[in-house]
Amino acid sequence: MALILWVDTIYHSLQVNLLGTLVSVTSKYKALIIDDDPLIGDLLKHFCNKSNKFLYATHVTTGKEGLRTLLSGEFNILFLDYNLPDMKGKDFLEFLQGNIPVIMITSSDDFAAKSYDYEIIKDYMLKPLSFDRFLKSMAKIDTQSTIENQENSDDFFYIKDGNKYVRIIFDQILFVRSESNYVTFILPNNQHMALMNLKDLEQKLPKQFIRIHRSYIINKNKISFLTTEEVTIGTHVIPIGDKYKLQVINSLQQL
Repeated sequence: MALILWVDTIYHSLQVNLLGTLVSVTSKYKALIIDDDPLIGDLLKHFCNKSNKFLYATHVTTGKEGLRTLLSGEFNILFLDYNLPDMKGKDFLEFLQGNIPVIMITSSDDFAAKSYDYEIIKDYMLKPLSFDRFLKSMAKIDTQSTIENQENSDDFFYIKDGNKYVRIIFDQILFVRSESNYVTFILPNNQHMALMNLKDLEQKLPKQFIRIHRSYIINKNKISFLTTEEVTIGTHVIPIGDKYKLQVINSLQQL
């Protein structure tokens, strides 16, 4: 009861403090690590320093301390243990309002499916942690953040393809193909791959883009012709998934 009352007193402050927090790939990350295991905390701080992407990383061991620290400090990324001594990670998430990206730390891969229920969770890492997996999570944060930071642009955004950032012009995209944890942007003369999922991307693309299959998003302005089963864009033939057919028809009627 005491924890509930304490949390209630800072809830609205957290809403104001975190609202609109976005990460820019041109600036350093400011990380808060919330994990009751000091070894995990030290390891993540070591990963942060080793990656050279972070201005600083702060470690606390309880959810209550984490909420207090978020209020008093400036952070733009959160590493959150799913099983904290004073509250579950999912309960902690209920108090976060805004766009601060969260990477969950968990011992069970059962949480993978549950993580999609929270928009602010961008990835999760299974214990024992590895630096390679840490870098993959950070690559995903980088890619998603560049698109978020370019949402107000009508023309382009950036993705991280390998070790470089690539400028993608919306009007040049023919379609986007999902491959496991990656998406590939198909352009007229080349293509670029980025570490992110199609669901997140779909929410950030302009209205000229439509999901037609679990693995494909197309640019409606690039359609050559279509049937009830497939769409042709130039020399590319793309299948229409059964669950998306009505959505495709309704969308095209608005052209």
